[in-house]
Amino acid sequence: MIPDEISGSSVSRNLFIDFDLYTDGDEEFKQELIDSMIDNLVEMQQVLQEASQRNDAGLFQGVCHKIKPTLEMLADVELLDTVGKLKVNVTDPANITLLNGICKGIVQSLKKA
Repeated sequence: MIPDEISGSSVSRNLFIDFDLYTDGDEEFKQELIDSMIDNLVEMQQVLQEASQRNDAGLFQGVCHKIKPTLEMLADVELLDTVGKLKVNVTDPANITLLNGICKGIVQSLKKA
């Protein structure tokens, strides 16, 4: 289940992923990949909330390492830049808000892919 903060309906974002590169046109596998990516983004956001409350950059860095393949496949420069900034300063409210908005848009676009 996707938390309310990223399940809004109107925002979408350009995707820079070529799913055929990873799925060879297999629609079932594509859907599994999309579901996994959404789960990874949700997990990253949840861990970010906990890490920012505890001021524990290592916790956030750990989840980013875990979902690194998803981040790389998405190839979203703004996402990668914001994640990089939060790895250094996990309590920055502006970047937390920015990351949540980026993830919300990506999730919406992935649901339509």
